[in-house]
Amino acid sequence: MFRCETELAFPTYRTQLVDPADIENVKKVQAGYKRSRSRVSRQPAPKAAPAIDFAKPLAPAEEKTSPQFFNILNFVLQFCRRSRPRKHSWRGSPGSASVPARPLNASKLSPEMKTAIEQGMADAWVAFAGLKKRF
Repeated sequence: MFRCETELAFPTYRTQLVDPADIENVKKVQAGYKRSRSRVSRQPAPKAAPAIDFAKPLAPAEEKTSPQFFNILNFVLQFCRRSRPRKHSWRGSPGSASVPARPLNASKLSPEMKTAIEQGMADAWVAFAGLKKRF
């Protein structure tokens, strides 16, 4: 059983293939994978989650430069609240991660503020590249 502290999870399953001639058996094993919390916990299955109107993704180059990135991040964070409250939250008061912040309207930013955000994003990507080299 896997535990997830948020409402959003991305499970990955892996099946080892030792002999390429065994691929059909691997496909049978994979077809048998089931995601059922109710089978493990022996509780009734929860009702289906409501459909999510996902934010439109940015192109890879835009992710590094567009202030719209922060609106997408904010959208995702509303699904990342902890299922159990904790004393301190990195987004403010306990439980605040479940409440989306106001959208960032880049067209209303002063030129100085827009430049500062863009420079901050550029600095973050430089720092990230340095971190990747260390690991």
